[in-house]
Amino acid sequence: MGPLGYVLLQGIVAIIGVLVLWFVAQRKLGFRWAALGWGALAFPLSQLARVAVISPLNVGLERILDPAIAITAITAVMVISSGLFEESTRWIVMRYWAKGVRSWREGVGFGLGHGGIEAMLLLGNAMVSNIAMLQFGDVIRDQVARADNPDALTAFDAQTEMLNNIGLNLVAMSWYERILAIIFHVAMSVLILRAVREQKWQLWLVAVLAHIAFNTIAVTLAPVSYLALYIALTALTAVVVWALAAGPLSRKAVDGSRQDEGLEPNVVKQ
Repeated sequence: MGPLGYVLLQGIVAIIGVLVLWFVAQRKLGFRWAALGWGALAFPLSQLARVAVISPLNVGLERILDPAIAITAITAVMVISSGLFEESTRWIVMRYWAKGVRSWREGVGFGLGHGGIEAMLLLGNAMVSNIAMLQFGDVIRDQVARADNPDALTAFDAQTEMLNNIGLNLVAMSWYERILAIIFHVAMSVLILRAVREQKWQLWLVAVLAHIAFNTIAVTLAPVSYLALYIALTALTAVVVWALAAGPLSRKAVDGSRQDEGLEPNVVKQ
């Protein structure tokens, strides 16, 4: 299989895999499709708001700072804004629109929608752009070279080399990274669910900081060692899985707290 085949495999399997995950999880957990839909809507909404705010900020940083410092500052803005905007949008959607998302299973459905649509959009977009680079690489490179930006040209050449040497190992790594991200989004959705339901802004803040930490690990370790990156992300996800299975984000902890308050969890009748 050549580079084009692996690029197609990466995107198509990711999209089909998310769809299968959604249907299997819905049948097993019984959450409403509306919960998943609200989660799927929350991600693009968060990105639209994020781009509208940070784009002019990044342009300003590029103009007033030394190029080397600007890159670091922009990276920091991207990492911090990802947690702030995604978790805040999650909170707004649950608080004001998705008022039926108040139980553990609905929170899990919301998170699967959020993380799943992110995986589909990111890997789907990567598939399209990588196909364009493989098919029209020389034309694109000429355009980049005319821009007289050595850093951009170096990055393009590095991307092209990676694509020409892509194999199943890199494709599988991208799938694994998205699996970890989806699990993380499920956990953050359940955490925001508790923040909304219990009216505790501190839980929203924990979600924001955890999200920033997750992305900081990715940005910091990716240039150093992919092995170290995936070990660190796997360790963090293991903690998240424990929280969802037996910790403060488990079904017993989340729905049990509603019963303690004299409220019934939002259960879908089969």
